[in-house]
Amino acid sequence: MKKIGAYIIVLAYFLFFHLEVFSQTVLNIGDDQAKKALILQELIGPGVTIVSDITCNCDFLGNFSDNPDNPTFGIDGILLTTGNPEMFINGQSGIGKNGGCNGFDEDIKKMVECSGNGSCSECVQDACVIEFEAIFENDGLAIEYIFASQEYQAYTCSRYNDGFGFFIKEKDIDEDFENIALIPGYNIPVSINTVNLGCSGSNNCDKFPFGKCYEGDYNALFNENHGYLNYPVKVHGFTDLLTAIEPLQKNLIYHVKIVVADVTDGNYDSGVLLKMKGLYSVEIPKISLECNNGEATLKTTKQYDGYKWILKDEEIATSQTIRPQEHGDYSVKVLIDDKWVLSEAFTYNLSNECAESSFYVNDIHNEDLSSSDPFCGKSVRISTQTGYLSPLYTLKWYIDGVEETEAYNKDAWNRDFAPGVYKIEMEISILGLSKRVEARLTVKPCEDTPECAECPSSFAPTPGGKYVLSAWVKEVNTTSDPVFTYEKGLIELSFEGSSGAPVRCIAEGSIIEGWQRIQREFTVPQDAVKIKIDLVNEGPVGDVFFDDIRIFPFNGNMKSYVYDPVTMRLTAELDNENYATFYEYDEEGALIRVKKETERGIMTLREARQSRPKNK
Repeated sequence: MKKIGAYIIVLAYFLFFHLEVFSQTVLNIGDDQAKKALILQELIGPGVTIVSDITCNCDFLGNFSDNPDNPTFGIDGILLTTGNPEMFINGQSGIGKNGGCNGFDEDIKKMVECSGNGSCSECVQDACVIEFEAIFENDGLAIEYIFASQEYQAYTCSRYNDGFGFFIKEKDIDEDFENIALIPGYNIPVSINTVNLGCSGSNNCDKFPFGKCYEGDYNALFNENHGYLNYPVKVHGFTDLLTAIEPLQKNLIYHVKIVVADVTDGNYDSGVLLKMKGLYSVEIPKISLECNNGEATLKTTKQYDGYKWILKDEEIATSQTIRPQEHGDYSVKVLIDDKWVLSEAFTYNLSNECAESSFYVNDIHNEDLSSSDPFCGKSVRISTQTGYLSPLYTLKWYIDGVEETEAYNKDAWNRDFAPGVYKIEMEISILGLSKRVEARLTVKPCEDTPECAECPSSFAPTPGGKYVLSAWVKEVNTTSDPVFTYEKGLIELSFEGSSGAPVRCIAEGSIIEGWQRIQREFTVPQDAVKIKIDLVNEGPVGDVFFDDIRIFPFNGNMKSYVYDPVTMRLTAELDNENYATFYEYDEEGALIRVKKETERGIMTLREARQSRPKNK
């Protein structure tokens, strides 16, 4: 065959050979260390760190330079072939190198659906395999490549289904490799029988069941070179520059394997061009949900040069934001440095749409309802949050598990409730999906009681909340025997609506000036409706007195104040432990003494006397 301008330089010990035709050059690296250095220098791009030794089982691996004036492939980088590098530089045509059963790989055998009916029982031959472990600093990796072969076009749709695979899995995980070298937008590997002109070759077998020719628009990714008429190289066809992008966890160690192989026999070789610095770490685009007045908007978390929104494998929009009109898995391709990068899928459904699953009872949100003051049974209004007025939605209301049929599909309704505790539920349904939210409604009797300007607001402990009861008790002793603790007087807490036992609060500690303190922590049962406080005298004879009874949250603080009803002077202040500080005044209202109640008794903290001169 006539070779125009071709020359071969053979160096000592055959460490490498160099071929150049039409300004396309291939430098084959024969030394193992030189191959590893080539991979590190030429293939590994930004954000990728190799953390292991590199193994390379390739008869041919070298770097490739395209003709800058009249490029065929449009890239420089690393070339891996199954045996005949000359085909990439207008070299030898026809039969390629036959390596027998050398260079077998189980993963690419599974990928090409190898039949094992060829001259080698293992089917895969002349496999060129590179393996290493790497860490990626972002949450995705990318590999850019071109697959080419001499099998095209005559052996399309045959058992000679040469292919390329980029396999990856997390290190030390017992799972199969995942091939990410797929036809963009499809879960279909790249091989002779998948990316081609879309028709059978002259040497195919109609009965061959393995690797059928796929139908699809991805034949547009194929560049035909039958007869070497279209491009000045001896491959019969090659793909466009393809980019595989795979989400992963950053800063974990992954096992990477790159394989190109002949299938069934070693004749007519195939190869892959890996772009210079073409293995790099990328940030996978993210989709976020924004809500505005009940309307949902999906958008990318960053701005990019272009957008292609996808739902059910169809492109639906080209803007940064969209308003989803139906449930499903949304994804978006974004344009980054002239490459389209696919985002992670975002599932849009009723659980994350913007119409809040909430309702109101007399303007109190359902999440705050259980801790609110009880309602009077008259004029209770129940309404939804805005956003459920769309005809796509269906609303159902339930009271204690029974549907309120008169409120069906109403966003607001009224009802009178008898005193008691009720479970209110709202069920929202859309396009076959539904969910419920609920709240507890407490209703008190509607009594026409006069307003009391001096009365404090009501206190309603929350079910499940922890509280403290504090009080002082005094027993009238009918005997002369000394008493060190009171046993007759106690306070009992019972919880209406709960099956739990009552809480008994007894006196403990020292008796101070005839009084002993009661201090008890308790938790309100979740199913409690009311708290009943009983002041109990369990003695057969004698009176029991109670004073300074207080209930307050466990995580709170409380102080009490006592004022003289005539002079309105502060006479006592009770601290968080219910111990009193007493204030005494003279006839003119001057503070003369401060006393403090402690476990050891009442002590004087300060005493002052004032004298005024008499007027003459």
